[in-house]
Amino acid sequence: MYFSAIAILLFLSGCKNDTSFNEINKELTADKSDRTNTLTASMPKGRGNEPTTRIDLTHESDKSITLTWEEDDQLELVFVQGDTKIKSIAKVVHISGDEKNALFHITLPKEIKTGEFDLYGVYGGGGLSDNDPTLIKLPENAGSASSLASIKERKDVMLHFASKNININNPKISVTFQHLGSLFSINVKNTSSKSLSNLAGARLVGVSGDGKWAYNTGVGGNMYDLVNGEFLNQETAGNYVSFKAETNSLSSGKIITFWGWYPTLPDKSWPELKLDLRSESESLFISSNSNPERDTPTVSGKSYYLFATWDGSNLEFSNESFFSPRNPSKYIVEDLVNKSNVIGELLNDTTYTVVNSVVATEISYKSIKGYAMKMFVMTVDLNDPDISIETALPNGGTKFGFQTIPKMATYVDKVGHKVWAGVNGDFHGGTGIPSGVFHKNGLILKDTTTPEVLTSFFGITKNRKALVGNQSTYNRLKEDLQEAMGCRGVWLLRNGRVVTQSNTVLEPRTCIGVSKDSTIVYIMAIDGRQSSYSNGMQYAEMSDCFKAIGAENAANLDGGGSTTFFIRNTPEFTSDRFEVRNRPSNKDRELRAVANGLLVISKSK
Repeated sequence: MYFSAIAILLFLSGCKNDTSFNEINKELTADKSDRTNTLTASMPKGRGNEPTTRIDLTHESDKSITLTWEEDDQLELVFVQGDTKIKSIAKVVHISGDEKNALFHITLPKEIKTGEFDLYGVYGGGGLSDNDPTLIKLPENAGSASSLASIKERKDVMLHFASKNININNPKISVTFQHLGSLFSINVKNTSSKSLSNLAGARLVGVSGDGKWAYNTGVGGNMYDLVNGEFLNQETAGNYVSFKAETNSLSSGKIITFWGWYPTLPDKSWPELKLDLRSESESLFISSNSNPERDTPTVSGKSYYLFATWDGSNLEFSNESFFSPRNPSKYIVEDLVNKSNVIGELLNDTTYTVVNSVVATEISYKSIKGYAMKMFVMTVDLNDPDISIETALPNGGTKFGFQTIPKMATYVDKVGHKVWAGVNGDFHGGTGIPSGVFHKNGLILKDTTTPEVLTSFFGITKNRKALVGNQSTYNRLKEDLQEAMGCRGVWLLRNGRVVTQSNTVLEPRTCIGVSKDSTIVYIMAIDGRQSSYSNGMQYAEMSDCFKAIGAENAANLDGGGSTTFFIRNTPEFTSDRFEVRNRPSNKDRELRAVANGLLVISKSK
């Protein structure tokens, strides 16, 4: 989940001027002998169709890595004709003004006779093997580079090309470099008040699979066959990759970054991984959680980033904001089964991550009374600075009216403010005006209740604390509320205690609860009025459920035919990106237009 990939960008630089690249090429080739020529090299493609290169590594603000040629860089070449294999060196002599191509002077070895030959080239690593120059030596001790500067100095990043069937009488050579591996970056933040000392390095250790995914972890010996395009001795692959620490201590509040370059084995996905922080001789801390197994192999020419936190005793993978989700949904089903008096027989359940710190659980069961039931529970962890909950109105505006919740979401869904989930909100009087208070993005759109008995509300303060409160709470916090919405006055839990209910009707419900520390929001939707699928809940049953899963306060929102529970099913902005997961109880199961709702927002995903 926290393993993100950013393309390595390659840009050319060096001795370039405004003279036409083609004119320079003609000038260089005009005086060449019969055994000399120029090689035109294009670099690996970057984002879009832009050619990219160079071998000076620079970390950009968007986490991309630029590589650029430096004036003293050179390529190692091997000319192949039959059994003849001749090594050679080529230095850059000119780079085009648009930085898309480079010229290298090459001289055909006298051993290359008439006919055709193949040409292979490599930059970085250990260069060409002395025993067989069609084999290239991968960097020795790949995990000993402690920084990008060290990777650059060691020339760990390897580029190569192959050009076959070149006519010796007309040797026009144009090649495109390819990456042979990827950069990996581990970023660990010390969130404790004490320093971590004796830190020598880190390892990513596999905890699943066959243990043969990590290539080039030993002291040299590994090679790549330029002719066949294969890594040799893949059976020597191991179960971890190592990284060296640039400093041996990590102070409070600081971040340490480990860098490394490793070859990318084809058709080999990285397994589930643990992070191991190490001294010179032993493990110091192993992550309590794991980075999930990759569905696809790592891709050559990309840089991969992992993030983790150390709190003084516990090491955890985190997201990019160095937030480690507490996973409040981990025991949702178990707690409902064991701690509530609602579920008689669990039929099936599924839990999935909607985005980052937002997790949904869907449960089908038979109630204690024998009714078919379908429940939807979402946990939203506001400890994650990337996640927020906002109120919603029709057309993304500030005027009251009617619209379906997914439609409301489309008006505010954009890059940097992406909607990932939503539910319906407060009751209304048939005019679209909410029955309770309503704040949106810090604006007070309604501060009265209709009628006065409707005094409970759900709110998010400007410092991101969630609450379910009464009229006195609202009066006290009114100016500090970023988002607020009425809850009809039906309390389900109050200060951890179940509120006695007189209404015993089974209905579709949408309800909301908050943890004692005001950081976890629990959203629950229950389908109803569909006897063979789901019959709905009583208020008392809803109270019991919120108590079981750990809420401190909870209240009822609008329900019945208005109950809506939707998620985003793709990060793209497709027309069908919002998927309603529940079954509305209206005629023909049609989704009802409602007055307002709640949306779960991510800033980055």
